Amino acid sequence: MKKLIIISIVLLFNCTTSWSQNERLTYIKNTDNGKTLPDFKLLNANGEETSFHKIKANLIVIDIWATWCGPCKRQAPAYDALREEFDEKEVMFLSISRDEIQKTWMSYLKKKKKKNDWHYWVGKDIEHPIEQLTYYQFEKEGVKYTAQGVPRYILVDANYKIIERNLPKPDIGLKERIKKELLNSK
Repeated sequence: MKKLIIISIVLLFNCTTSWSQNERLTYIKNTDNGKTLPDFKLLNANGEETSFHKIKANLIVIDIWATWCGPCKRQAPAYDALREEFDEKEVMFLSISRDEIQKTWMSYLKKKKKKNDWHYWVGKDIEHPIEQLTYYQFEKEGVKYTAQGVPRYILVDANYKIIERNLPKPDIGLKERIKKELLNSK
């Protein structure tokens, strides 16, 4: 009987892991390079709702982050500085929080005296395209893995098509990648 229970637990774990892996791969495929991001609601720091497709620019750079994420906070100054280098008609920079609690995000913005005009909140919802963009694949020693994490930097064109879902960090090559894409779009 004990053997049967152990075998059942192992089988259940393997099935759950396999299902979870397939689900994650679906999220990546839904938001892969070349796919168009669907319209979705964003809440700005003033509590006003807007839609993603109302944001207009030749390129849109999306920073997906959370207040609990140390690497996100360390990259924020470089991302903020980068934003100042581009005309917002050419390149629009968005910071989209996936914090579960909106109040936590708003308190953080106030504490850090962040400008409200480009910070948005979507929360944490597995069906949301922003949440799905936090999944990625990598290979280690010939084995493919699927993981989830922030910060994530995404490049989208004027038609909301994903150009790159895995941009370099702001302090390691993001500026060059944006400039290259601007040249390609002209």
